[in-house]
Amino acid sequence: MVGSERLIVGLTRRAQIAHSYSAIGKLNLAFYASFPLKDWEIVDMYEKLGKLIAPGMLALDLGSAKGKLITALSIVGATAKGIDASQFLVNSSNAIAEQMTSEGFIGPDSCVAYTGNYFPPDFETPDDVKWDSWLDGESSLTSDPYLQMMGLNLDDFDLLTVYQYEKNRKETLRLLGERCKVGATVVVWSSKPRDIPGNFTILRDEGQLKAFKINS
Repeated sequence: MVGSERLIVGLTRRAQIAHSYSAIGKLNLAFYASFPLKDWEIVDMYEKLGKLIAPGMLALDLGSAKGKLITALSIVGATAKGIDASQFLVNSSNAIAEQMTSEGFIGPDSCVAYTGNYFPPDFETPDDVKWDSWLDGESSLTSDPYLQMMGLNLDDFDLLTVYQYEKNRKETLRLLGERCKVGATVVVWSSKPRDIPGNFTILRDEGQLKAFKINS
């Protein structure tokens, strides 16, 4: 079982695990479900970008939230890491990944999330968004305090997926263009032409979903 079929089966099982954890108080499903990327959106993304997602590649999701995307990437053969600003979501993501590993859907340590600052310096968020106090620390886009926990550097990753508030997107992509390796793929949602650095070349344009290659 490969490709989209394997991904659908894996994400369906992941949703079942999330619901069972909610029932025993290990997961606040209402909070968990309030974050973006539905299962069908991830499958749609894979069907559109599947040729850019190779088994064995190393992926980083900046803003991994509940971990759906890094789970999906690991299901199709990538080693996926995530950074998110919520310790609660990171804990939930890792607990579900452990269960998915025990059931054979993903490999050991192929899907791990970390709590960290994935925003650019001087980032802006809506007034009603509350983050943990550690977010005042250094950004993983300009230094590597969180990547060091992984034993990795930003330029080790083959694929980077980016979720950012619109005001931060341009600076985030600029920093990735400076610090990621030549040839890395960057996937962005809702990017605008003015956000895209000069060393990015478009690989796929699927409306709001776009994939770029870093050239230099």
